[in-house]
Amino acid sequence: MITLYRRHRTTCKFKGRKAKCSCPIWAQGILDGEKIRQSLDLTNWEAAQKRVRDWEIDGKKNVVSLGAAYDRFIAQHEANHHARATVNKHKLLKYKAVAFLGDVSLKSISVMT
Repeated sequence: MITLYRRHRTTCKFKGRKAKCSCPIWAQGILDGEKIRQSLDLTNWEAAQKRVRDWEIDGKKNVVSLGAAYDRFIAQHEANHHARATVNKHKLLKYKAVAFLGDVSLKSISVMT
């Protein structure tokens, strides 16, 4: 089981592990027999809970976010020396997709009919 908690900055006025502030959220616990203690690089409690829930359902190594997938895609275009305009177009599309959907895992995106 993974437990979420906040590690407060020195400038934060709160001291509790679940205080409502903008300090980073960390995860600690055991997932698939492996000890985990790491920062989630998030400050939103709901987003942190969703990430941990995705880890518990799909496993930590299989979770790829939309932003990370786009970054890999763009890096592949740059490595293949595609036109600068094409790379810039994909960077813009990444920005718009992440702004619209959020930086969600790829497994949570589906086509609605």
